[in-house]
Amino acid sequence: MQQNDIKIEKAVLGALILENDAFIDVQDIIHEDLFYNDFHKATLTAIKSLFAKGTAIDTLTVLNKLKEENVKATAYDVVELTNAIESSANIEHHIYILKVLSYKRKALNIAKTIIRETNENKDIFKVLQDAEHSLLNIDTNTRSTEAQAYKISQEYATELDSYIKGDIEVSINTGLYFIDKKLGGYKPKLYILAARPAMGKTVTMAQILLNISKKGKRVGLFSLEMGKKEITQRLLANVSRVEYSKITNYNLNSQEINNILTESEKLNNYFLIDFYDFIFFKIELVMRFYSSIISISMLSPSGIGTLMTSLNVLSSTARSISRLWTRISYLSQIAVPFPQGAFLVVILSF
Repeated sequence: MQQNDIKIEKAVLGALILENDAFIDVQDIIHEDLFYNDFHKATLTAIKSLFAKGTAIDTLTVLNKLKEENVKATAYDVVELTNAIESSANIEHHIYILKVLSYKRKALNIAKTIIRETNENKDIFKVLQDAEHSLLNIDTNTRSTEAQAYKISQEYATELDSYIKGDIEVSINTGLYFIDKKLGGYKPKLYILAARPAMGKTVTMAQILLNISKKGKRVGLFSLEMGKKEITQRLLANVSRVEYSKITNYNLNSQEINNILTESEKLNNYFLIDFYDFIFFKIELVMRFYSSIISISMLSPSGIGTLMTSLNVLSSTARSISRLWTRISYLSQIAVPFPQGAFLVVILSF
């Protein structure tokens, strides 16, 4: 009975190296236990480590990471993985095959244990109980829930100690009373703000960013609905207390001009991310470049199609939306660590 498929293992790893985006789609279903070959297990660990740190994944960076972890590998070993596949189109199916083979290996090991312990005349009821427990936990990636809970509790204790010492922030207040009262400030997660068009979503979030920037936080705003000039004019009207219509029409007296020039310094920590940077350099790269900003992504109905196309998303509507949200969710949790980049807000019109 076949228990492994080295060609499929190479194809999966090769796809992850050739197309960095592929890992985002499969990060929740791929782990080292699926691989039979020890070098392939080490390669996946290296890829996961590079991805978590925001480092580009290619043959050179993977090779360097393997050497850093004292894994014996040559450039040929890594390049050979990419030669086994042309694209990541079938990566999920390939991972499914590896999962089936992994289950077979685990099931055979459990069967061997039952035979050995039975031949050793061990308590048959204990043997069967242990076997049942092993079978029920065959898909837990060798980690028990007890160990996970303990690990989480230890991480929480460390975070709590850092918070008491003032080393970390639990949340960032928006400066808007009712939002802070409801949410307790923004925390490191993904937020969705949705409403009908022209309800003030963009203006509200621009104001929240302004409030946060005044506290010394660097903030970034990307919008497909408003141009950078329009956003800046609205911000200037806010900080200078000069009417927005006067700013847009250049109908200003000397005192108002002076107020604008003086108060504009308050926008020092406020960055407007260029459309082409956001689209052509990909979401992750922009957020890594602005490594300490709190990032807000503004998606309008007309712009969401452009954004999904730029992310090389498949044409199927359901598939496209799924991959888009997967990427945004990943960024909000991992790509920009708290407190340097605390949260990601997506604003949708419907």
